[in-house]
Amino acid sequence: KIFDSPGHVTFFSSQPVFGDDPFMKGVVKVESATEDNTAALSVMMVDIPAAQQVIVDTGSVDFGACVLAGSSDCVEDPSSSDSFMFTAAVCLTPVVTSVEISSGAQNMSSLPLEGVNGAELTITGSGFSDNSCQNEVSIGENGKCTVSAATATSIIV
Repeated sequence: KIFDSPGHVTFFSSQPVFGDDPFMKGVVKVESATEDNTAALSVMMVDIPAAQQVIVDTGSVDFGACVLAGSSDCVEDPSSSDSFMFTAAVCLTPVVTSVEISSGAQNMSSLPLEGVNGAELTITGSGFSDNSCQNEVSIGENGKCTVSAATATSIIV
């Protein structure tokens, strides 16, 4: 299971072996990030750390036909001369507040609602890019959607 949204998830390892109590019971508590988190990359082969050859960022990442828009000025780039650093920034993390079938055929008799071939979804929230190619939406493992329109507060797929 992927724990990717805030909340509590109760789990049981198996059916009860003796009596009415599960063999192992627990709760996973997932919290929203309230502050930025910077961490160093760590690559190990058993107990031997990999050497990291840190070079100056040349800005040479190829984004294909997608021209990047927007700014990441809300957080400072991490820097280190001896390891690669990554920052998960709250100000750059999109938040989804609702998803609804906005047009097209749908099965109103099922819960949750089911969109039928050609249905259009509107995802509402904050922190999205106005540039459609910077937003990626998937439904399930193989259901990559085509973003047809986007603003900072909504995505239509």
